[in-house]
Amino acid sequence: MEAIWFLGGFTCGIAATYLVWFSLRIFFPWFRCFLCGAPLSMVNLLGMYLRGSPVKLLTDAHIGLVQSGKSPRAFRMNEIEAKYLASPGRIFTAEDLMNAMREEAVVGPQR
Repeated sequence: MEAIWFLGGFTCGIAATYLVWFSLRIFFPWFRCFLCGAPLSMVNLLGMYLRGSPVKLLTDAHIGLVQSGKSPRAFRMNEIEAKYLASPGRIFTAEDLMNAMREEAVVGPQR
């Protein structure tokens, strides 16, 4: 009987640890964007994690674009992620992504 309680408590402990770890993975990038004045919803971050997008690279590019003087609404995170996904093998850093977004804003979207 004690082994069942131990196993149940151990399983709940592991599940709680994973839940806290996953919550912090969403909270820290959101908090970084919040402090830099680049609005971003936690739901958007959760979607990026579930789609397998590199959250750090995308949030760094979003913050960089906002800090470069662009309006926070000038480049939405969905557009930044779409640009990253549309350019496989060409974007490796946040700076590459920022340059691609600026170029698209000047030239216009290519169809």
